[in-house]
Amino acid sequence: MLKNYIKITFRNLIRNRVSTTINLLGLSLGISVCLLLFLLIDYELNFDEFHTKKDHIFRVTREEAGGSLTKRTSSTPFPLHAAIVNDYPELKAVAHIFPPEEHQLKVGDKIWLEPKVMFADSSFFKVFDFPAIEGNPLQSFKNPNVAVITESMARNRFGEESPIGKTVNVSEAVDVEIVGIIQDPPKNSHFTFSMIVVIDSFSEDLVGGFTYDSWNVTLGFTNYILLPDGVSETDFEKRMAVLPEKYLSEENAAKTRYELQPLNEIHFDKTYAQSNSGYTIDTTYLLVLGLVGVFILLLACINFINLSTAVAIKKAKEVGVRKVMGASRMQLVSQYMGEAFVLTFLSALIALGIAERVLPSLNNFLDTGMSMFALGNPIAVWIFVGGIILVSILSGLYPAWALSGYKPVAAMKAKANSHTSSSVFLRKGLVTFQFVISQVLIIGTIVVASQMNYFRNKPLGFDRDQIVTFSLNDNDPALLHTLKTELLSNSNVQNVSFGVGVPTSDNDINSEIKVTGLEGDFEVAFKTVDFDYLKTFDLQLASGRWYLKENQSAEEIEFIINETAARELGFSSEEVLGKEIFFGMNDIKGNVVGVVKDFHVNSLREAIKPIVMFQYPKLYFEGGVKISNSNVPETIEHIKSAWEQAYPGYLFTYEFLDDAIAKNYSREEQLFSIFKIFAGISIAIGCLGLFGLISFMVVQKTKEVGVRKVLGASVSGIVLLFSRDFMKLLLIAFLIAAPLSWYAMGQWLSGFAYKIDLSPYYFLLGGFINLIIAGCAIILFFLFFFEFFIGFRFFFLDFFQIFFIAHIADGVISGLRNIFKFRHYGIYCSRKCFCRFLLSFFLNIFIHFHFCNRGDFVIIFKVDHANSLSISTHYSHFIHSHSDCNTRFVDNH
Repeated sequence: MLKNYIKITFRNLIRNRVSTTINLLGLSLGISVCLLLFLLIDYELNFDEFHTKKDHIFRVTREEAGGSLTKRTSSTPFPLHAAIVNDYPELKAVAHIFPPEEHQLKVGDKIWLEPKVMFADSSFFKVFDFPAIEGNPLQSFKNPNVAVITESMARNRFGEESPIGKTVNVSEAVDVEIVGIIQDPPKNSHFTFSMIVVIDSFSEDLVGGFTYDSWNVTLGFTNYILLPDGVSETDFEKRMAVLPEKYLSEENAAKTRYELQPLNEIHFDKTYAQSNSGYTIDTTYLLVLGLVGVFILLLACINFINLSTAVAIKKAKEVGVRKVMGASRMQLVSQYMGEAFVLTFLSALIALGIAERVLPSLNNFLDTGMSMFALGNPIAVWIFVGGIILVSILSGLYPAWALSGYKPVAAMKAKANSHTSSSVFLRKGLVTFQFVISQVLIIGTIVVASQMNYFRNKPLGFDRDQIVTFSLNDNDPALLHTLKTELLSNSNVQNVSFGVGVPTSDNDINSEIKVTGLEGDFEVAFKTVDFDYLKTFDLQLASGRWYLKENQSAEEIEFIINETAARELGFSSEEVLGKEIFFGMNDIKGNVVGVVKDFHVNSLREAIKPIVMFQYPKLYFEGGVKISNSNVPETIEHIKSAWEQAYPGYLFTYEFLDDAIAKNYSREEQLFSIFKIFAGISIAIGCLGLFGLISFMVVQKTKEVGVRKVLGASVSGIVLLFSRDFMKLLLIAFLIAAPLSWYAMGQWLSGFAYKIDLSPYYFLLGGFINLIIAGCAIILFFLFFFEFFIGFRFFFLDFFQIFFIAHIADGVISGLRNIFKFRHYGIYCSRKCFCRFLLSFFLNIFIHFHFCNRGDFVIIFKVDHANSLSISTHYSHFIHSHSDCNTRFVDNH
């Protein structure tokens, strides 16, 4: 019995090639999307999970209340580490870290910029698991001026030569000896480093001479503690409450609080995103991605149901015979469920191949480290197997139950009909659901695209075009004056400015100010600027004036603020002029002499900050050069030459300001691309669903269509006849999708301080696009089945056989190899074969439209002698099924 079921199953699948191909394609796409999203979600949820002591690791964070804002950061004062170690000796370890930054490294005559150099103490290797390949960092880091590097850095920078024992100069500030090599951190770690230097080597020269070892300064130092067994996070936080009172001034202690953040929450908490070395992600995004995957898989299951019910009528006589011969309903259900399982299993194998092929590109695009090996763990295997069974049930249960319910007599007379009101309602409801999902994704894509366009074109309050930025390795005023003079000697250089950073730089100093006559402190972002900053970046004055001369002394500091700062202080742009400001970090004070119009210092996700600007050369870290559009390469070369004269022995790197700003929206660009991909997949699967429902209607109304054609009905008239119902379904889907999209995109846009308005235009455009796509799909269906593109049908099947299957089969084997770690041999289709297919296809289309009368067509193909028999048989099968065709095979061999 089982053997007979299996034989009949494969016979039915081969006999109904079109529906089998569509089902395979739809289910493969749906399952592959689910596989890729499962890998992505699993990757994100397992951030930092490789640490064996992860449940006992916590990061110390700081909350500072007061003034107009409450500040939360993981950056803590440098002395806090020693205080925790001394006051809480019961802790297993306290790791002290300065996050990764770009530093110039020099080994002998070799100089390069290393982007991820981190500082840490020996306890870092007690708390975290970064295994050593050579050396013992835990012991070595008890000595001064030592460092370890990652395996990839050792390979890329030193090749086959051993780096152990070599001396590395770090930013002309300290020499360290390489004492070990450790494994690269996994990509799903919130630590990203290529070199770790012992933190005892840290000096003021590495931060521009800035004083960092004070309780009043936070430059980025973080602390991670390893709690002993039996000590809870809450209990230890209560014990830490005494630290501010013990070590800070009475005023600062009242508004400062230290808290603990579990390691497994760091990746998902955006509150401290600015102080993380890795990126953060909202769990809502993961939930949305999971739902999208489930919905796309449901779309594929709906296609299966609709196509299966369409094909079921052709099996009516088979069902009648089996019932007459004594087959029970459960036996029939088992047989047809078996067909669904076989199709789902084959689709899952194809999906593995698709995922294997797509995963490397997806990793490159998202900069992740996902691997098919994640599917090899027992839990994932059970999920995969369970998913195949679930999809088989979802896809096959209703068609199998409906098919097995035919009455024997009606079935034997070919009068079986599943055109009951309940079945019609179900099929149309399923297609409507497909339209809803497609429209939501299309509208979402349009909204995201509009928001991205808004980002690109919104005025930021300063000039960002043709401005070259670079870092300053020494901020001596005389050296900076010489550098500026040399840069301006080129006629293509229009303006030069130095400061803590360009308008959108992350180098701003967040601090508190006091204003004479006002109570309390006000938190602002400080920007050090020079005399030429205004004209270089084309800032606009709202009131007052700009600086009158370059490099004011500490005794004559003058402040210029933005409009937001004036409002925060409770003044208008004119009223704030002349107010005295105290900047407590280094006892700097001065009067407000000007107010500039607001400009954006961060991405458009955030509101404009209150900004206070002043001249202070010791804190000039970055330069900006406004250049003309002509001779850009020569101008860049001039800037490089001038910079290298000022800083001999250093490497020059630069970036255009508009490129730096674009990087702020890389996450949104990725989201936009993902939306486009998912919308395209949902549209493709939705079109397959349309094919399924139309094919069912065609089977139901075959005689009606024949009568109409005999009576002179045109193809366009028949298309309109079948399209009316689908237009109604599209309208219903739009009425459901529009409010869903409005709510979902409104929630997404709420995360931006500056955003587009949700105009009805976006929803109407999305509905119109879906209407056009559905209309094209319906028209193509009738062209496809009314033999205007018969050649296309069979060439497509050739393509599927000789190209798609070959490459996907190789992907399946590669995927299984990566999951279960066994060797494989590739299966590839030759380019010559694929090119021959394309040439044959386009030749047929050309001949059909240019040389054939209406209703007639010609098939021309050229094949190798070895393949002539199989292809002749292939096309003869089609031609012999159409008695009105005249056929001639010509052998030119």
